[in-house]
Amino acid sequence: MAFRKSILFIVLLLICYGLGLFLVYKRQHNELWIPKVSFNLPAFMYTDHMNPTSKGQNADSENTLPPPSLSQNNSDIHVLFSKTPLERLTLTQPWEHETQAAVSYRKPFDVHSNQNKITLIISNLGIDEEIYNEALATLPDNVTLSFSSYTPHLAEKMTGARQEGFETMLNIPIETKDFPKHDPGNNAFYAFASDEENARVLNQLYEQKIPFIGFLSPRLSHFETTPFFQNLVQDKILSKGLIYVGTTTFNFPSRQVFTIDLSVVNNLYPEALRVFFNEAKAIAKDQGQAVLVLAPLPVVFHEIADWVAQEQDPSIQFVPMGSLLTEEENDA
Repeated sequence: MAFRKSILFIVLLLICYGLGLFLVYKRQHNELWIPKVSFNLPAFMYTDHMNPTSKGQNADSENTLPPPSLSQNNSDIHVLFSKTPLERLTLTQPWEHETQAAVSYRKPFDVHSNQNKITLIISNLGIDEEIYNEALATLPDNVTLSFSSYTPHLAEKMTGARQEGFETMLNIPIETKDFPKHDPGNNAFYAFASDEENARVLNQLYEQKIPFIGFLSPRLSHFETTPFFQNLVQDKILSKGLIYVGTTTFNFPSRQVFTIDLSVVNNLYPEALRVFFNEAKAIAKDQGQAVLVLAPLPVVFHEIADWVAQEQDPSIQFVPMGSLLTEEENDA
């Protein structure tokens, strides 16, 4: 009888062990997290405001796609764009002394005031070397590239992007509403961390001595609403003239820009992307500008390249993110 109990106990242990291995396997094969963002600039803010026709589609599921319009031209043409290096490839002064970063490091661009603007941003780029290289080779240089702060050889890759003529931003790692499901990593802003530890995270980003025009934050975050973080954005980010891309309403003046956020959708296909592109055109024509945030996927790069090269509407202009500052200066 004792021998039977021992055998039964061993069998139960093996079953538990197998179940544990299965759960670990499933956890490791979950979809890759890519941050979700919306937009703000120094002295004013851009916050997420979806077109009423698209907001309901994205509210229930991150991966919900609109029914694709199969009437779109299913072209296989891919266009290579000549790239002009940006004039400023290194910091002109230490970050602690910077006060006009976005103005200094944005891409020089001829903005046409009589056209509706569409801004395209690739989020969370740089971790995958092959995708990074494909982005530089495929995308037109009026697309803004935002790099993950965990990118290996970040300064080298960001400098390489700027030498190819791309305006650059930096994804800022921050605790999200669905934490710990989506973990921003070891060097990130957390609500449970001390003010000193959180301030250190920002200082470490500045210490990398890379030229960029601003930060993109990830998904909706409770931490963005804390007085500490709001003061940090105002005193340590906007005061340097950097653009801040956030997901909440701050306690200083803000303006809205209409956005379509596809940075967390990783099952896109060409027909669906063309539906979103058409929606962006409709928003831009209605509101004057639209911003699309997209995941770093090869299909995204090629569809953007085709769209920018083949767009025939004379009322549309594709502009980098920093050109929104130019628009604001013109308005002023």
